[in-house]
Amino acid sequence: MGEGKREARDGGLFPVIRSLLGHTKVDINNLCPSQIDLALQSGLGPVLAHIAAPGHVIDSRVQAAIRAADLTARLLTAEKLDVLLEVLDAAQAAGCRPLLLKGISAALRYYPEPHMRTMGDIDLLVAFDQQRKFEDELRRRKFYQASHEPPAAFVDRHHSMPFWHRERPVCVEVHVKLHPRQYILASDPRFTFDAMESHLSPMLIQGRSATTMNHELHLVYTITRWAERLEYQRGVFPMLDVGQLLRDYGNIIDWSCVRRLVERSWAITALNLMLSFLSKYELVPVPSDVLQWLVRNDRYTNALSMGALHQLLWRYVILRKPFSDVLGTQNNMETIWSVLVRPSTPTRNLLRIPYSLAGSAYRTYVQRVREGGRSWRGW
Repeated sequence: MGEGKREARDGGLFPVIRSLLGHTKVDINNLCPSQIDLALQSGLGPVLAHIAAPGHVIDSRVQAAIRAADLTARLLTAEKLDVLLEVLDAAQAAGCRPLLLKGISAALRYYPEPHMRTMGDIDLLVAFDQQRKFEDELRRRKFYQASHEPPAAFVDRHHSMPFWHRERPVCVEVHVKLHPRQYILASDPRFTFDAMESHLSPMLIQGRSATTMNHELHLVYTITRWAERLEYQRGVFPMLDVGQLLRDYGNIIDWSCVRRLVERSWAITALNLMLSFLSKYELVPVPSDVLQWLVRNDRYTNALSMGALHQLLWRYVILRKPFSDVLGTQNNMETIWSVLVRPSTPTRNLLRIPYSLAGSAYRTYVQRVREGGRSWRGW
């Protein structure tokens, strides 16, 4: 079988994801070279190292690349965890216990080893009335604030200007809200710090105190942040986070709690999108009654729009196909995604796509003209 057909059959990153979530080992030799390259480029090198079946002879260059990716991830993650300990020391001195968010929380709780979850910044959330004291304590230590954006850009933002460690290239974002103000759930009272208190649990990290979301809130938060926009480069990681959570804790998830968290909210659309995708491709089991409830209560998508969203996920996040130069630009695909998940009727969302694409094309054209391009050539 030719490489192109084999790659189409195996589905880009799909066999790597399926093996991780299924607790199965694979013969790396059965993956196409392009799939291995894709996994390495996507930050899944440590996952390849984890799922590789022992005893198989692997091409020395492939083995070296996987080992290098795994070692690099271990070193970078160790560096982030060392910085996290310093952050938690600062929090203790300030009298607060921050809530770990996103990648750092998922890495510590849901992966066989933390370095398998590639992450960028260290994201955490503190109560608004504790923010100033905590940030003052960070500044007194080895942290300083810097950004390419001016200070005014962070006024009323969901996090303050990023903090950087003076000795290590690690960024820390201190959040006071879960969702950016431009997204739908930013004003939902169910996702304020006070409202979440009953869904939080204490956590010790090498003797330092932190806080984590319970499985139900972590599930909802991860999926809703993921669904807000189409993430081509990093969109696979929240899917792995949720897959790992459901694989290991699905039997104890309180789905009635999940329903209460998302009831009559756009969050239902987000959960319907990811959980139906994971179930459709048999990556992790999702209770059928949960999927049925999500479909019945999702006011913003129907079978047609959900099918289109699944195709975008499959093509650009799982297969990682390149974007085209005309209709299938990254900007256009992100526009289609954002339109289809809007809090409006599915019919209106579908009809809005041509107008949104036209506006997107015009804005892109204006931007290219400003950057020095004077024609539509190369689109």
